[in-house]
Amino acid sequence: MNLPMKLTVSRIILIPFFVAVFMIDFSLSGIIATAIFIIAAFTDFLDGYLARKNNMVTDMGKFLDPIADKILVMSAMTLLITFGILKEGTFNLVMGVIAMIIMLARELTVSALRMVAAGNGSVIAADKWGKYKTVTQDIALPLLMILKGGLIEGVFYSVIYYAGIVFLIISTVLTVLSGVNYLVKNKEALK
Repeated sequence: MNLPMKLTVSRIILIPFFVAVFMIDFSLSGIIATAIFIIAAFTDFLDGYLARKNNMVTDMGKFLDPIADKILVMSAMTLLITFGILKEGTFNLVMGVIAMIIMLARELTVSALRMVAAGNGSVIAADKWGKYKTVTQDIALPLLMILKGGLIEGVFYSVIYYAGIVFLIISTVLTVLSGVNYLVKNKEALK
């Protein structure tokens, strides 16, 4: 197992710890869970970078890497909704649920498209829109998760919360754009 693959596996292993720490009710749970999320998200960047740079791309890595990424992001979105972090008004809760559904729909669609293309002997690589989507998700989610526990209050809470909401909206728009872009660029795979 090469280093990029070990990083991908470590991300998968970190996910249950991230979820468990976030779910435990203590004042630092939001901060510690956010730190674990950031480390896990960084492994997503690092494993891809190392695999491409050192020509260590494997079929198993191409299979596991996107799955690990999606489980991490969907876990974070589920926790934010379940624990009421997206509670500042009905709009934000509804927007959070809609964002999660859009993210899940996009990931399932792109994964299905990749499977169809693979069956035809084609490979659909990640594109820049997907990378922008991931970056904005990896900014939005920690900004919102760190608010759990009540250690951040007042003006700082509001600034961090609304910055997280703005990045979540941006990531949702990029999710739609990248999903449409994958479908348009790879429509031949569906014929």
